[in-house]
Amino acid sequence: MSRSFVAVGATIAALLAGSPALANTYHVHVRGGGGPVGVVRGSGVVRGPIGVPGHVYVRGPGRVWVHRPYYGYRTYWNPYWYGYYYPVPVATVAYAETYAAPAGPPPPATVVARRPERDPNIGVGISGTAIRSGTDHPASEGLGALMRFRARPVEVELEVAWDRYGSDTDRTDTRLGGSLYVPIAGRALQPFLVVGAGMNFAHFGTTGDDLHQGYLNGGGGLALNFSRCFTIAADVRYMVREFFDDASLVEKQPLVLTPGVTPDKRDQAVAFRANAIFYF
Repeated sequence: MSRSFVAVGATIAALLAGSPALANTYHVHVRGGGGPVGVVRGSGVVRGPIGVPGHVYVRGPGRVWVHRPYYGYRTYWNPYWYGYYYPVPVATVAYAETYAAPAGPPPPATVVARRPERDPNIGVGISGTAIRSGTDHPASEGLGALMRFRARPVEVELEVAWDRYGSDTDRTDTRLGGSLYVPIAGRALQPFLVVGAGMNFAHFGTTGDDLHQGYLNGGGGLALNFSRCFTIAADVRYMVREFFDDASLVEKQPLVLTPGVTPDKRDQAVAFRANAIFYF
């Protein structure tokens, strides 16, 4: 009877000789060399001579069915995922079955810390201003230099400017002031509100006097942000101005164009302003 089992095993081995079974890199071998013997199920390769004792090498967990003379078939279980020399002498391996290893955990995610790009917060620019205060008062035009500080969502501005009122009054002002800009909506095209205050240091060429005039203003405008670094804007502001000097000194100055009209220490004006700013 044992010879019949050996013959059956040899026949099956001959059928498998041309194409050994392979399985997901997990193998079962019979140490001792020789051609294929037995039947492979699932995954694995069984190699070794028929009837020659040896050791079964199982790579990966699986079961090995071994036929031993006079004892019949016996099943051996290998619990290890890695290479293991099975410690049982083998006469004939009937067939072996191994299992593919479960998919391992995904590699740990790699977190790359990227420093956020710095937003430009300081700006420098130029401004142009035109001031109109009614038909009885002379108009002025001026140029200025300014510095902006972004403090989201608002911006703070400091300005120094020079205004000239024309030859009729021969008045020139050095203007120092600050403004607060409050964006309303939008990013590229951005309307805003603005309030400001400052001081005019006025010099009158006809009298040679220097006067001091404070002002408050407020209004709104529209900014066009070409990028985070460059902006142009225009606004309109209503201004209230008042001289801090003595009234008798103010009345001597050519502040009005209509003869016989006594100038007042306080007046109102409308200022139109445009600027261009580069942020860094």
